[in-house]
Amino acid sequence: MCTLLGHVLGPAWVLASSSDDPYVVSNQLICTAGAPHSYIAVRVVTEDPDSPVPWNRMLTRGINAAGLAYTYAYVHEPGNEQAPPQRWPGALLAQCASVGHAIELMQRHVGTVLSGNYLLADAAGDAASLEVSRTALRVARNPRGKLVCTNVWATLEMVVSDRWGAETARDRSARANSLLNGAPRDIHAVFHAIRDHSDGGGDAQRPYGVSICNHGRQEGTISGEVLDPGHRVLWWTYGWPCGQARGYEISTRMPWGRFVGFSATKVQTGGEVTTLDGRVTALGVRLISEVEDPR
Repeated sequence: MCTLLGHVLGPAWVLASSSDDPYVVSNQLICTAGAPHSYIAVRVVTEDPDSPVPWNRMLTRGINAAGLAYTYAYVHEPGNEQAPPQRWPGALLAQCASVGHAIELMQRHVGTVLSGNYLLADAAGDAASLEVSRTALRVARNPRGKLVCTNVWATLEMVVSDRWGAETARDRSARANSLLNGAPRDIHAVFHAIRDHSDGGGDAQRPYGVSICNHGRQEGTISGEVLDPGHRVLWWTYGWPCGQARGYEISTRMPWGRFVGFSATKVQTGGEVTTLDGRVTALGVRLISEVEDPR
């Protein structure tokens, strides 16, 4: 149900995503110290047996101290509910320093990698988008200034859509493309895009909304991420990136309303950077490199 963006800022790319889920699902930042690369990642957690998601316990976004970053949007295939635990992202972040190396690792794990769209970028300025099914991996290289992915494939065959975002994917994709066309080459333009509302107030009638900052009644955005490979920083905001509930959502989260930058180069030990209810841990405080200046 996520919207993924890539935007060129100077010599390197910045990746961004809205993490959309049923509101009973939680996520948090965790970190792992060098093996050989230290990293910070977003881990999804749900303990609700009535709302299982195939990406439970998966590291769905991350950045390492070498400057490799990735983010992910689910695309449904029948049988994904029985997918194996997604352990390969930890290996990718710990072992890979470049987009090319990351693609090679993912190719070796086709059949295990959960189906969907993936964006990759590194500190050298390389970027790629990947469509991954259980039997195929399709790579698009040399993007021209922007990348946008949602919950549908552009080239691989869609067997069946599902309730997790495919019905709104084209709306979100069109809106994201329009926001990036001519956008300033600064990180605030990316923050702005992840906060975008384009539903015209109609999400109050929908279980799942159509905006990038998604305010569906039962399912929507539970965090926003901006990954900056050039500076090895994962910017994160808990809850709706805009910072305000509209009042009809079943979620009781108290959103941060600003992005906080956590540095992968500061990671000296592993553990929880944030708790599942959005508090920054003592370890997380030590990793903070910058806090968004509200404009």
